[in-house]
Amino acid sequence: MGTARALGFIFAPNRAERSILLGGLGSTLLAGALSFGGNQPGMARWVLITALAVIGLTLCVLALRGRGAPAGLPHLAVTAVVLSLAGLGSIAVLASTLYGVTHSDIACRDDTTVATVVGAAEIRAGHNPYQTYDEIQALAQTCGTLSGTPLRTGEFAGAQSYPTTTQIQRAARDALSNPATSAIERRLSYPAGALLLGVAGETALVLGTLVALAAAAFAVVRRAARGARLAAALAVLAQTTTWTVIDSGHPDGVAIGLSVLAWLAPSPLAGAALLGAACAVKQTTWFLVLPFLVTVWRRDGWRPALLAGGVAGLVFGAINAPFVVLSPAAWLHSLLAPMVDPLFPSGDGLVAPLTNHGFTPGSMLVLSLALGAATLVAALLALRHGRSAAGVAAIAGSLALWFGDRSLPQYFIGIGLLAVALIVSASREHHDTSLATRVTLEPQPHLATVASG
Repeated sequence: MGTARALGFIFAPNRAERSILLGGLGSTLLAGALSFGGNQPGMARWVLITALAVIGLTLCVLALRGRGAPAGLPHLAVTAVVLSLAGLGSIAVLASTLYGVTHSDIACRDDTTVATVVGAAEIRAGHNPYQTYDEIQALAQTCGTLSGTPLRTGEFAGAQSYPTTTQIQRAARDALSNPATSAIERRLSYPAGALLLGVAGETALVLGTLVALAAAAFAVVRRAARGARLAAALAVLAQTTTWTVIDSGHPDGVAIGLSVLAWLAPSPLAGAALLGAACAVKQTTWFLVLPFLVTVWRRDGWRPALLAGGVAGLVFGAINAPFVVLSPAAWLHSLLAPMVDPLFPSGDGLVAPLTNHGFTPGSMLVLSLALGAATLVAALLALRHGRSAAGVAAIAGSLALWFGDRSLPQYFIGIGLLAVALIVSASREHHDTSLATRVTLEPQPHLATVASG
């Protein structure tokens, strides 16, 4: 009996299992296409990854609306793929965790890890990293490399395409001797939460990421209806792109976990607190705030939405407060650096075809308008009624950066796990509604007795 029920999601799935498994496939496809597309891919590759992302997004929307693969061979095919992906995901979790714990020298993997680790070290030393951190110095002294994020200033002021590695190394060397003419980004560009995560050390950062993602995964499975939890667990494990962040040294994993927990929280205020914490870790989560607050407004009214916004702001402010007090200007500049500094456009989103042969002020304006429009559309989608509205809006918010001038693959590494969480939550709402309707329509024994009397 137990074995038969355990295999029921394969041969005799209920509606929730079918939609969750289809959503698990769509989420993996969406996240995989966006995360592994590569920075500034060629046109043919861009068309391919965009098409795969659209297919994955379509499957996610269908799953949010309670649709699953048709019974029979289509469902079996979806289940087989998700089972295979879940196996790969399990291996990825174990491998990433073991590697992260045994290879804790993560500081020099890229500029993000350098900023996190070196910035945290400066906090431990009693310094304010928003005033003292220098990316070029950090890369040179900690990692022995000349590199950094190029700016459209100095020797790159007239460049129409992203500088080569050799050009960046030369600019970094020049910046070390003459900081005033730097064409390389030197400041931090992250909220304080990202740095505080690294204060306990690199191994603790890896373990913190694991704990955050494990808590999110547990919450997703627990949110599923009792008969669909195995399908939910498989869909979660299938998000292989998310699990690769465990050993990366990036704070993204914690931000992803907090975002998922926020959308699954039992109350708007708890969700707002978690989302505020996520926003204090990484700016990529900021695009979830508007859909979240609009969803609260639609469901509970404007007062709870206003209160939720206040709670999110208080949590965000509390985490950043020490650095705001020490140097508000330096903190604000660093926080807004990705948006206000003259960075080169890059990524595999809309920016790729628009700047394929060099960027212009016109293309930058188009990308800015597209990002703003995508953010607004995500909020408007949250105003819709129906169980799928919140999920569609949250996914749309996560995709907003795809339309901006910087849509790096790592920005989308957690969208799969978030999508699965939203799909599972929508399926649970449908299950609870159907159960309540069934109970209401069933004849009540005591009423039947009264009628016969």
